[in-house]
Amino acid sequence: MPHRTGRSSDSPTPRRTPRLLYAAHAAFLTVYLLLLLRPPALAAGMQAVDSLKHHVKKLEPTTVAVLVAAVVATGIGLSIRFRRWRAVILYLTTILLITPYLPRIVIATARMLGTTLRSLGSYIQVVTLLSMAGLLIFFLLRGGRFRQWRTYVALAAIALGSVFVIKKLSSAAVETVHIVEYGGLAIAAFSAFRQTARWTLPACYLLAWDVTIGMGILDELYQLVLPIRFCGLDDMLDNITSGLIGLAFVWGFLQPDRAAPAYARHDSERLPHGNPLR
Repeated sequence: MPHRTGRSSDSPTPRRTPRLLYAAHAAFLTVYLLLLLRPPALAAGMQAVDSLKHHVKKLEPTTVAVLVAAVVATGIGLSIRFRRWRAVILYLTTILLITPYLPRIVIATARMLGTTLRSLGSYIQVVTLLSMAGLLIFFLLRGGRFRQWRTYVALAAIALGSVFVIKKLSSAAVETVHIVEYGGLAIAAFSAFRQTARWTLPACYLLAWDVTIGMGILDELYQLVLPIRFCGLDDMLDNITSGLIGLAFVWGFLQPDRAAPAYARHDSERLPHGNPLR
């Protein structure tokens, strides 16, 4: 029987990126940049979001506990059902689990360390930024990436995004953690789309950003009904920008276009003469 030398019949073909996907993101990006770069537009948007607070009642602590238990149970169930998406599902579940209790955790930590909330926030910000810098330096020196122009473009985008998050969108130093929180979510979502959905590479970036957009907005609306938590448009933009920072890291430092996705590697293992997709 002759050997197969082409793509196997059951090998998935990446779908083309729909033009509607590009158009929708172009429209959203326009609104996003308008809010980010025009202070009057951002102020009007923040006022509109603030007006929601007068129409929404905060939940009682017992109700919050029931809601959190339901979120955790749902997250565990979905992670069992959709194993390939387990990392993303558990990541999202963890965010929703910690969110109601985060202020108490921060206050307890400040008391334990005998410091003020402002000092603790500044310490967390410094540790976060130093950790990010160490990670970037590690990947910059790995595999000769310091010789590649795209690495420095990504580095400039990460730096610019971080400045926006810290100086323009964050009301407290501790919110710098959002860069890691939602940047990490974007990286996890990109990896899931790249390995399982068989989308084109541009679509993986767009869909991963969609996950961070959706979760960034949902997280703030979630806080709208939580005691001692507050919903703000600036925080939504903070989360969305942090997602872009994570994707800039993927593009410039991880460089997934230089490696075959997981499904292509698995297909090559089934073929007798190597990987014809190279």
